[in-house]
Amino acid sequence: MPPDDEQKAVKALIDFAGCDKTRAAELVTAWKKVFAIEALSVVAGTERVTTTVTDLRVERLRRLVDELGGSAALPNPYELGMLLRITVPQARTALRNWQARYPDQYEHHMQRLTAAGKPTVGGGERDATWVIEFEDPEVLDYAVDRLRRRGVQKGLTSDSSALQVTVPKDATATDGRGVLETLGIEHS
Repeated sequence: MPPDDEQKAVKALIDFAGCDKTRAAELVTAWKKVFAIEALSVVAGTERVTTTVTDLRVERLRRLVDELGGSAALPNPYELGMLLRITVPQARTALRNWQARYPDQYEHHMQRLTAAGKPTVGGGERDATWVIEFEDPEVLDYAVDRLRRRGVQKGLTSDSSALQVTVPKDATATDGRGVLETLGIEHS
C-alpha cells in the first residue's frame, strides 16, 4: 500500500468519522490486518464462504473486532461506515447483524469494556447508589441492558449525556449478585 494511502485513510477517519488520530491509526492498522488474513485464508481454502455483501461485511467486522483487541472500543457506525464505504444506517445494520450472528464474541467484548466502568457512591445514607461512569455510549447502553436482563430495574437510571448509570447500592440481580459484580467491575 502506498504510504500516502494509509495517511489518507487515517485522515478520512478523522474528518468523516470523528476519530482522533490515535483511534484512526488503530482502525487503519487493524483493517489492513483484516484484509491480509482474508487474502491468506482465501488462498489456504479456510475462508468462510460468504454469498452476500451482508455476510462479507459481518465477517470483516468479526475479524476487525478480533484485531482491535478486547480493550478497544467497538467500531461505531461512523467508523464502520468509513471503513466499509457504506452509509451510517447500513453500518448500524452490519453491527446488529454481527451481534446476532456472533453473540458470544459481542458479549465477551462488551463485558470486558463494561468491567472498566468507574463506580462512585452517590445518594445519601438511606438511599445510597452506585454511580457508574463509562467512556463510550455503546458500553453504557450495554451495561444498562445487562442489568435489566439480570432483573435490576427498580431505581435504575441512565444519563447518556454524562455516560453514567445510577443504581441503588443494595440492588441485586436475579442470581443474587450485586450490581458491580454483575457488570464485572472490581471495587475496593
